[in-house]
Amino acid sequence: MTGLARYGYVAVVVFLAVLPGYARQETRILGANWSLSTELWSGYVDNAIRLSDADIDRFQDGTQSFESPLQTYDDWKNELVIQPRLRFRLPQRQRFDIAYSFKGALFLRNDFLNYQTHTLNFYLRPASSRYPWLLNFRVFTIPSYYLRQHYDRDTQAFHAARFQSWQYRFAPRFRFWMPLWIELRGEIETTYYNSKFTEYDSDMSSLGIRAEYRSPRPISLALGYLRNRSENIGYQQTGAVEWGLVNLPGVETEYGDASFDEDEFQAEVSGRIAIIASVPVSGGVDWQLRRRIYTTKRSMDEDPFHRGRLDRRWKLAPSLTMTLRPRVNLTFGYSYEQRTTTSDISRVEEIKSFQVRQIFGAIEYRFE
Repeated sequence: MTGLARYGYVAVVVFLAVLPGYARQETRILGANWSLSTELWSGYVDNAIRLSDADIDRFQDGTQSFESPLQTYDDWKNELVIQPRLRFRLPQRQRFDIAYSFKGALFLRNDFLNYQTHTLNFYLRPASSRYPWLLNFRVFTIPSYYLRQHYDRDTQAFHAARFQSWQYRFAPRFRFWMPLWIELRGEIETTYYNSKFTEYDSDMSSLGIRAEYRSPRPISLALGYLRNRSENIGYQQTGAVEWGLVNLPGVETEYGDASFDEDEFQAEVSGRIAIIASVPVSGGVDWQLRRRIYTTKRSMDEDPFHRGRLDRRWKLAPSLTMTLRPRVNLTFGYSYEQRTTTSDISRVEEIKSFQVRQIFGAIEYRFE
C-alpha cells in the first residue's frame, strides 16, 4: 500500500470518529438537505486478475513466456466508498436528488492493480413518501483499469493493457402496486484502451427491464434482464489486420473482431433473519448469469479466437448484514464467479475460462 493510500485511510478513520455528532444536526447545503455514507470493505480474492487454471499453473511453475509485474495471483483487497447526497425540494411538490459515489480499491501485494470508480446519479420524483414514479440518470466511469500483460504485434513486445470506461444510463421506475416496482433501463458504454491496444476499443448499448417486490414481510425479490450488444470498433485499424492467436506458448493475446451479443439475467433475494434478538440481521443472495455470443463474420481461419465462441459467466454472492447502531451496518459476504468458454479451438477454451472466489467484511456508517 502506498503512503498516500495509508494517509487516506487514516483520514477516513478520523472523519468517521469526529463527524457523527455534527452530522446529527439538521444541516443544509445550497438550500438542500444532505446525507453522507462511508464504507470500508476488506477481503481476500483468490484470483485477482481472473487468470485461467492454465495461466495459474504457468505462473506458479515460472514457465510463462513473458515478464509480469504480478507478485501473487491472489491478493488482499481493500475498498473505501464515500457517498454524499443532496436533496432539493422543487415546486409542484417534486424532489430532486444528486448523489455522488467514489470507490477506491487498493491491493496489498499488487498495487499496480489499484483503481477507482466515480458514479454520479440524478433522481427526480414526487416528494410524497409513497411516490408512484422515479426518473434516474446515471454517469459511471473507471478512469484506468489494468487488465493484464498483452503482446503487441506492432512493437513485438509485451505491455500492460489498461482501459478507460464510461457508462451512461437512463432508468425510469414505476410503482404498479404498492410493493412492486418496474424499472426500464437503457445504457450506452464506451471502453477505450491505452495507445498500444486501441484495436480492443468497443462501444456497447443495452436495453433491459427489472422488477422489484419490496415486501414489508421478511422476503423481498428482484428479477432483471439486460440485452447487451457490443461493437469492437478498433479491430480493423492498422496493426490489427492479422487475425488469430499469437503463436507463442502460454500467451493468450487475441486479435480479431470481438463484437458480441449478450443476454444478462439477474436475481436477488433478501430478508430479515432472526439470529440475535437485540441486533437486526438481514441476509441476501445475488445471482447473475451472462451468456455472450461473439458475432464476428470472419471465418474460422481468419478469426479463430472469436468465430463460434460462447462465454457463459455466472456469479453467486450471499451476504449477511447486521445493524449494530441506527447508522452503522456490518456486512460479511462471499462471492463465487466462473466463466466457461466453448470454442472449436481447445486453446481458447483453456485460456479464457476462469474462477474467482472472494470472502469479505465491510462496515458502513451513515451521516444524516
